[in-house]
Amino acid sequence: VQAQGELTLAEIVRRLAAGESVAGVAGISHRANGQPAQEMPRPLVAMDELPAHDYSLIDVERYFRLKGERQFDYISSTGCFFRCAFCADPTVFKRKWVGISPERIGEEIGDLWHRHRFDDLSFQDETFFTYPKRVAAIAEEFLRRGLRFSWTGTLRADQGHRLDDETLDLCVRSGLRRVMIGVESGSQEMMDWLKKDIKVEQVLESAERCVKHGIGAIFPFIVGFPGESEESVRASMAMVKRLRSMSPTFETPIFYFKPYPGSQITREVVARGYRLPQSLEEWADFDYIGSSGPWVTPERYRQIERFKFYNRFAWGPETWLRKPLQQVARWRCARDWYALPLEKLVVERLKPLPQLS
Repeated sequence: VQAQGELTLAEIVRRLAAGESVAGVAGISHRANGQPAQEMPRPLVAMDELPAHDYSLIDVERYFRLKGERQFDYISSTGCFFRCAFCADPTVFKRKWVGISPERIGEEIGDLWHRHRFDDLSFQDETFFTYPKRVAAIAEEFLRRGLRFSWTGTLRADQGHRLDDETLDLCVRSGLRRVMIGVESGSQEMMDWLKKDIKVEQVLESAERCVKHGIGAIFPFIVGFPGESEESVRASMAMVKRLRSMSPTFETPIFYFKPYPGSQITREVVARGYRLPQSLEEWADFDYIGSSGPWVTPERYRQIERFKFYNRFAWGPETWLRKPLQQVARWRCARDWYALPLEKLVVERLKPLPQLS
């Protein structure tokens, strides 16, 4: 099933229940006579036409316990207008976007909050801040209904560049505590190759506005793209350090490029001989987060892993327990010197990093 699944899955179930073929169901791939078949895409449906998700089907309290916090996840929109070359969304959603109306979001979230009393709401949208007026209306709904929780959402750097202070103030008053701004690279040349359609200056301006309004931020980066230059990696490391030093509430996770099916870069590397998984079992074993791809040398991987460790400790809240390592980490980051990482070996032996995938 591709793109929106609600109507597609319902049609599949009806067909199977009637003993009919799924051939002709829009928005799916399937096998016909043992061969793969791709049906026509299904247009996105306005989300207000779809029923609300039934959260009684899961044990929400158990979910909170396993997560270790009373954070509630909610998706208020589907799709993305943008064309990033490393992402599958342009293929999956055809650069379309649909969202739930602010009034319905206010009603649904209000009902869910009164039922489950979560402390934090995480909007898991691809691009939550797509329309500033809609975001402002959602914030007004939270305030009007007296809903008391913090919330987070996704924000592109160009959207942050255009957001006015009045809208940001309104969001903060309604509970906004953090945004996630995908940077991917500190090199403008690499950003352009990735078709991010943002400028380095917009990233920095969005960060400055977050500082001004007391909003935390996560700025994800990606390294290890096919053919990525030393200069590009260095530019990303410099941008990571600059952003981290701006606020103790800023985080800058670094990931390695992975060829997701449907992305432009994936099509290019496959054409040059890269082999994607060929079975469900191989896809189940595919490491989406933890390891690097074949475009990263062992030396580069070692450099990035050490940089990630010292960058993690160089900034952030200053406590008496962290301060000695923090000072050492800042000294190393300022000089880009990561040889003999004794501190890293000690810390990771005492507290091993969790496996992410």
